Amino acid sequence: MNRLIVSLLAGAAAMSVLVTSSTQPASPLSPTHSQAAAPVKKVDFPEKGRTITFIINQTAGGPTDLAFRVLAAAMEKDLGVPIAIVNKPGATGQVGTTELVRSKPDGYTIGNTNLPSTLNNYLEPARKAVFGRKDLQQVANQVVDPECLMVRADSPIKSLKDLVAAAKANPDGLKVGTSGLLGNNHLAAVHFQKAAGIRFRFVHFEGGAPAMNAILGGHVDAVDLTAGTPTAHFRSGAIRYLAIMEKEPSPLFPDVPTFESQGYKMYFASSRGISVRAGTPPEVVEILASAVKRAMESDVVKKKMEELGLVQRYMGPVEYTKYWDELEAKTKPLLEELLKEQK
Repeated sequence: MNRLIVSLLAGAAAMSVLVTSSTQPASPLSPTHSQAAAPVKKVDFPEKGRTITFIINQTAGGPTDLAFRVLAAAMEKDLGVPIAIVNKPGATGQVGTTELVRSKPDGYTIGNTNLPSTLNNYLEPARKAVFGRKDLQQVANQVVDPECLMVRADSPIKSLKDLVAAAKANPDGLKVGTSGLLGNNHLAAVHFQKAAGIRFRFVHFEGGAPAMNAILGGHVDAVDLTAGTPTAHFRSGAIRYLAIMEKEPSPLFPDVPTFESQGYKMYFASSRGISVRAGTPPEVVEILASAVKRAMESDVVKKKMEELGLVQRYMGPVEYTKYWDELEAKTKPLLEELLKEQK
């Protein structure tokens, strides 16, 4: 059964990064979540003087927060109105997303939706989320950030082989930090421990920034985070990346070996996009999506994202919606299996 779960997890992770837009329809919204395509109406959005509130459901200073702050600054110039960032971390993003779906469906409140974390928020019954798939309308995806296992630079663990040996020598004793229970990082680490036949002692934090502080402070032995989380610490030499869950070496971290090169065919990434409450007019969604696209294409944003170690991958409303639905279909049975194992 464990092998089956690992295989399925690999399939879901691969799906999370391989969806393409070559066959997408031209409508700005998925037919599943909107009426049939119609000519785009001209709307007065955003109105001059109005502020758009951007709810970030992660802690300040983490990769999600930093990337969206860069994007929001460029979107402000494009849209001609201020965008106010409000951090609402908690419950692996559930707190912030709850506030998003309680906002007016008018486009003046937007929020990040990280996958697969947002899926897990409403797919896991114990979380009792007040929102579901039907309550969110996708606007655009910005980043696809692959998972990494990493240690402090002075750690004796220098490879996945060393990590596996250390875990086998100390069953359930090797402390591995993540950015949240059943979040992207946790699922990726569970994925690896099953394949390697080991068990970690997980320590879950409320976001990537506190998890990073824990490894720097020596409070955990390793962390599973996305590659873009500790870029500055990696480049300063404080952190060592053991492996990256990409098919090929990352262009931003070319010297970091892949899991596959070390014997584990695993590909897992966190995708980060923007959504609004369902019912937001499609014309408004399209305006926001276009602003995201233009911001991502600006030289300022491209340069800053490279500095942050984050790979941009734009998906508009249709492609992002399809990506979401396909990933949910893959994730739901996997999550159910993992929850059964925890009982």
